Amino acid sequence: MLLILDRLQQGKDVLGLCVLGQSGLANLAQAYLNNPLDDEIEQTAYIPPRIWFYQNRRLRECLEDFLNHENDIKSLYQFCVDGYAVANSFPVNAALSDKEKKGVSPFDSTRAGKYYLGTFSDAAADYRVNELLNKWVGRRGGEPLTIKQFSGYLSLVQIAAITFIANFTLQRKEEAAELRADCLLWENDSIIGRVAVIRGETTKTDPDSDARWPTSPSVEIAVQAATSVASLRMSCAVSIPEMLCTAYDVQNPYLLHAATDPWTPSSSGVKPYSIRPQMPNYRAILKRFPKLMDMGVLRITEDDLVKARMFTPNLDKGGEFAVGNVWPLAHHQLRRTGGVNMFASGLVSDGSVQVTMKHLTLLQSAYYGQNFSKVRFNEDIEGITNAAKYEVMAKQIEALVSERFVSPLGASRKEELIVNLISEKNFRGLVKAAEKGEVSFRETRLGGCTKRGHCDYGGIESIARCAGGDGDKPCRESIFDKAKRPAIQLSIEKVENRLQSVTPGSPREKALHNELSGMRNFLNVTRD
Repeated sequence: MLLILDRLQQGKDVLGLCVLGQSGLANLAQAYLNNPLDDEIEQTAYIPPRIWFYQNRRLRECLEDFLNHENDIKSLYQFCVDGYAVANSFPVNAALSDKEKKGVSPFDSTRAGKYYLGTFSDAAADYRVNELLNKWVGRRGGEPLTIKQFSGYLSLVQIAAITFIANFTLQRKEEAAELRADCLLWENDSIIGRVAVIRGETTKTDPDSDARWPTSPSVEIAVQAATSVASLRMSCAVSIPEMLCTAYDVQNPYLLHAATDPWTPSSSGVKPYSIRPQMPNYRAILKRFPKLMDMGVLRITEDDLVKARMFTPNLDKGGEFAVGNVWPLAHHQLRRTGGVNMFASGLVSDGSVQVTMKHLTLLQSAYYGQNFSKVRFNEDIEGITNAAKYEVMAKQIEALVSERFVSPLGASRKEELIVNLISEKNFRGLVKAAEKGEVSFRETRLGGCTKRGHCDYGGIESIARCAGGDGDKPCRESIFDKAKRPAIQLSIEKVENRLQSVTPGSPREKALHNELSGMRNFLNVTRD
């Protein structure tokens, strides 16, 4: 019934009537969920901000550590592969293709014979990664590292990367686990510049073999780290005939796949590369890699529970969510938490949330975002958001002194703006001045606007007045950012294409010519 009513609501303009609007549908859905005749449905938990930030920070730290030691890890991996091949006098992946043939480790003094390379722990130290491995997969008590722990570490990096990406795309874990090395795209938007986009496949409620998820630029480190590990393991997988790796697989491997290292033979035999492994759930990850998160930090506080229940009032039917317990992280919670935060931000439309979460109907997205208004009106969140807003403004004002920014009215006008804005203030002083409205800076398509209060021209929809495209001098409050040149050059091409289809002499043609003239003025002023 809800599905039918939602479709009728979306088609109200064609039908000429509306049975129930969005608010009515939300009320109906809520009434259904609260019906005492039915078993109450416990919605996926909203992760309290403290815990969300912590898990995200640890995932990022794991990925950054890997990238900081990437070359040494690659060298150690190749050293191990070569040593294993020589010690066994057979192709490097024979142990993988024959589960009965375990192979001889060149790091085992009891079996390696003449080809003994010393302990793996010594090799890790030689390649300067022993501290890294001990940090993330080392055994408590300081026992020597083993080569299987090395494989475990590489798997941890891949799993951490997939989970980190899911934090910022709101993908289902199955969707994130299907991503390949070329999944990250950068699109140039004429207004906001470079936009990070993840591409992949979604198969559940809104199937699409080539879907897009706009995301944070932060995911770049996750894609880089997972691609590096995938490439190492592909160098072994490609030599195993049973894995049936294609040329495309070699060029563009999956970010997540089972280990193909020669010292980790599969207990169930080799499977084709196209058969995908299941992404482990979050709790299984933490159990397998206990050093990834500190369980003490993940223990639920009273404040955590208050915030979680704001968005999931019927939380904890099974007694799992209680003060002192470890928060039971789950990938789907990342999805719900992101959905609530998007609804609450007031910056993302309902339709955009639906597209991002790959829902078939708006009603599904609305269900994920239940109680989002409690974030919008939460004083702590509002305070943090406002503080961040003014800190960003202060950083932007500080950056004006660099050579990146120029005034369309010349160097003397830029100096005047800097004196008026910055004077003798330090960073904290700028933040306070911004809060009081004494200084102002907001980003525009061309760079920035220093006008206090409202501006009739904006600098977003149109930049003609800011840059003097209307035949007058450029605006005195405008300042140009050289880093915006690539985006403006793309905008010029789009405007020139639009001019070919407008009516000659029309107001639209005049507006486009003014816009074009303004952008060309910008390019002239910012030319080095």
